Amino acid sequence: MVDISAAITTARQTIASGSSSSVTGATTVDENFDTFLSLLTTQLQNQDPTKPLDTNEMTQQLIQYSEIEQLLKSNQKLEALLGLSAANASLSVISYVGKEINTKGDTTTLANGTANWGLNIPSGSEDVTYVIKDANGDEVFSSSGYLDAGDGSFTWDGTTSDGSTAAPGNYKLTVTARDAAENPIPVNVSVRGIVDGVDMSGDIPVLLVNGARFNVDDVTEIRTQS
Repeated sequence: MVDISAAITTARQTIASGSSSSVTGATTVDENFDTFLSLLTTQLQNQDPTKPLDTNEMTQQLIQYSEIEQLLKSNQKLEALLGLSAANASLSVISYVGKEINTKGDTTTLANGTANWGLNIPSGSEDVTYVIKDANGDEVFSSSGYLDAGDGSFTWDGTTSDGSTAAPGNYKLTVTARDAAENPIPVNVSVRGIVDGVDMSGDIPVLLVNGARFNVDDVTEIRTQS
């Protein structure tokens, strides 16, 4: 009889690991099964009529082949479902294009003379300081003002504190706020911008906003442009 213990182990490992080699596994099983049937037929043709073969082992072999076949079919269906799910996810992400989003983080890209951040503060403050730093951590701009309670925004046109124009690139915004008693008020900073493209070259689609890249999982708000 053909020993298929290794084939069973391989099939189970294939399914457990989520490997896409189920087609190869099915081909191997088919080849082994053909060999098994050939040997079985030969044995039946040449058996001693007075001492027929014990069918228990043959039955166990057939059961094991059936088990492998079912495992491989289940794995193939799972791979198909995963592929369909990935395709649907990619199509849904395309709907972000043209929408204004807020994403987690305090760093965005200065592009076309504009960098936008979203802000949220639990209570209004008349003492708010905005500080922008470049990718090297050097301060390039600072200003002060007020901030109403709730959602707000901060837009920077790239003009530095000395009046020059900042180079395109990534910039980080830090916002500090205090109440009338000089107690700090927490300010949540997020990145705000229009999605102008989606990069699908990797395993996970990435949103493109003014050249910056953001994961879909980091999106906290989506708005349709007026």
